[in-house]
Amino acid sequence: PSKLGAVVFNNLLSAGYEGNLYPVNPKSAGEELYGKKCYGTVRDIPEAVDLVVIVVPAKFTMSAIDDCIANKTKNISIITAGFGEVGNHELEDEIANKCLANKINLLGPNCLGHISTFSNLNASFADGFPAKGNVAFISQSGAYCSAMLDWARGKGIGFSHFISIGNKAHLSEKELLEAINEDKNTTAFVFYLESLKHGQEFLKTAKEVAKTK
Repeated sequence: PSKLGAVVFNNLLSAGYEGNLYPVNPKSAGEELYGKKCYGTVRDIPEAVDLVVIVVPAKFTMSAIDDCIANKTKNISIITAGFGEVGNHELEDEIANKCLANKINLLGPNCLGHISTFSNLNASFADGFPAKGNVAFISQSGAYCSAMLDWARGKGIGFSHFISIGNKAHLSEKELLEAINEDKNTTAFVFYLESLKHGQEFLKTAKEVAKTK
């Protein structure tokens, strides 16, 4: 329960997500975490997983990705740090390319995670769960995410989505903006960005989305 992965798992439970939830830890296979059976690897889970949140040291992430591929996982969020932000670009690129080759959406690495209030999903290690609202907030800075959550809680401001994008190895501000455009629960969007991965494409997309959002 003291591990960061357990904090994320408890947040998923506390938010009231109604789908199946599976904790994974090779040292705890067969045991229970918060009343849920723990599996040794993602490939041992008896169904394809919609979202896997990876919170293991960077050197073990490639093995976890291989397990996700074997499971036919659709989406991965890597909260773990230790990639491009510390010069480990080779591992980050390798993971991103492997996810792309297997048609897996990748958020992060080095991110806080993400929250979707209308799905009762808190796949992050953020403290607390925001109220439902019509604003999607996307930030490259995890620290800024935490500060914004605290500020919004005091002001009574809600969000549809609250997303930390970290290093943007795969999913960048452009892809998320395109997703926001299709989301009926979102009428406004806010970005806090320290860089642009595809600047001209992002600006073009933003102009298009801003016609209705």
